[in-house]
Parts: sequence; C-alpha cells; structure tokens
Amino acid sequence: MELVKTSTPEDRDRALRQAELGRLERDMAEREAALADLKAALAAFELRYWQAFAVPYAALDELEATIAEKAARLDPDDNTKRRKAERLRARADGLVAAPEPEERAQPDDELKAVYRSLSKRVHPDLAADEDERRQREVQMAEVNAAYRRGDVAWLSQRLLGQEPGDTLALLDAQIAVVEQRLTQADATLATLEATPLAKLMRHEARARSEGRDLFARMLRELEEVEQALKKRQKTLDRRLGKRLMGGPS
Repeated sequence: MELVKTSTPEDRDRALRQAELGRLERDMAEREAALADLKAALAAFELRYWQAFAVPYAALDELEATIAEKAARLDPDDNTKRRKAERLRARADGLVAAPEPEERAQPDDELKAVYRSLSKRVHPDLAADEDERRQREVQMAEVNAAYRRGDVAWLSQRLLGQEPGDTLALLDAQIAVVEQRLTQADATLATLEATPLAKLMRHEARARSEGRDLFARMLRELEEVEQALKKRQKTLDRRLGKRLMGGPS
C-alpha cells in the first residue's frame, strides 16, 4: 500500500505565500521594465526637444537680457530693472547657479562600523543559490532600513547573532520587501508621468498620430515672440539714441 503524504496547514500556508511571492516578483519585473522603457523614451524625447529648441531659446534669452539691460540704462535709478537685467544676463550666459544641495546629518562612527560589519555578513552576493539570495536580500533591506533610521541598537543585536524567524516569517518579510519595491516603482512611474517633459512627449506623440507637427508649430510661435522682442529692442534703441543726442527719451 502506497503511503500518501498529506500536507500540513503550515505546508499550505507556505505554498500560498510562495505563490504570492512569485506573483509579486513577476509584477515587479513588469514594473522595472516599464520604468526602464519610460526613462529611455524620456531621454530620447529630451534629446529631440533640445536639438529643435536649444538655439531658438538661447536667442530669446539673449534678446530678453539685452532688452532688460537697455531698459535699465534708460532708468539707472530703478534697482528693480537693474536686478532684472542682471538675472536675465546670467541666464543668457548660462551663469545661473545650481541650488545648493541640502545638508544631511552624517551617521556616527559606531553606526557606520556596525552597519559595515553586518552588511558584509548578510550581503546577497555571498549567497550560494537563488533561495539564499532572496533571504539575504530581505535581511539586507532590513539592515539598510535600520541604518537609515540610525538604529544602532537593532544593528548591534543582529550582529551578535539574532536571525530572522521561521520560514513563514521569512516569506512574509520577502513579500513585504517586494510590496515596498512595487509601491516605490509605482510612485516613481507616477512622478515621471506627471513631469512637464512626459506631458509634452505625450502631446507631441498624439499630434503626430493626427498628422500634426507640434514642434513646427512651437517653433513658429517662438519666431513670433522673437519678432515682438526685436520690435521692443528697436524702440529702446531709439530712446537710447535720443538720450545720447540730448533729447527726451
């Protein structure tokens, strides 16, 4: 008589968690692919955009700076006009300073030392097989989270030999890590999709599908702005000329 092995409740729970983990990992792979595709599409579109508009925008910046400088010369006591001229000239010359990075609190030496020791012990690259790698990825995520919150006590306890719980607890931890990564990936996708560049990319693609050239229309609009600025510049030139000749400006 052949004995049939019956599964225990723990076996069934483990199987359910493993199935859930597999589903989440497949979802994560799809999100990562979608994120990589979006980043590549945005990079390619940004290159096309600047190839089309870098020169026209630079010309407009130069015109606006020149006009502001001439307006400031006509009214030398107006500090607002002077500051505007300086700001526009800096932009036209590419001298606008980048914002200073925010200062972050530096971890203390004890925290860094314990973190380095523990991360070397649990690093996923030390895994002998894929199952162990997944376990180490969970442990590494926990270590990184403790380091970010500055929890030197937790790291020290783990360094002294405390390990994750049983198999079910480990699967739960793995599921939680993948769910967190999914949430982060979804947030990154949503953020990228909401950027002005992504919106313009979708608008331009829709226009192309309808047989319209959005870039050509935008360039025509920039040419109209440039012509209006040149008229403004000529008016200021006439006023400055009169000022030099001693007449009213």
